[in-house]
Amino acid sequence: MKLYKSIRPIKILFVGVFIGLIGLYFTFSPQKELFFPHCPFLQFTGWQCPGCGSQRAIHCLLHFNLAEAFKYNQLLVVSIPYILLGIYLNYLGGQTKFPKLRKRLYGQEACYLILIILALFFLSRNLL
Repeated sequence: MKLYKSIRPIKILFVGVFIGLIGLYFTFSPQKELFFPHCPFLQFTGWQCPGCGSQRAIHCLLHFNLAEAFKYNQLLVVSIPYILLGIYLNYLGGQTKFPKLRKRLYGQEACYLILIILALFFLSRNLL
């Protein structure tokens, strides 16, 4: 009974949607299918935002094609360990075991650093 109370319907819905999206990106290539959304920033400006290529990179990662994924979006591929650590620290009990690490890697100063990295990535992929 205690396990049921800890599993909220919203968590079940989130996991279901996540698994569905993984299946969608594994099965269909964003490069070939028209139902995947295109970046409005790229369409209006001609410049790639930091997220451009992420859908294709995810498709490649799900097929274990790391080199191809890196060509589409380097920042996404490099940030995967950071994202996984954040999931662990926020949702899988890491916040109680490592509160200092969570604060250091996901606190206000880290947010500023992430914004700087995003800006530099944006500039480097459009101006270099």
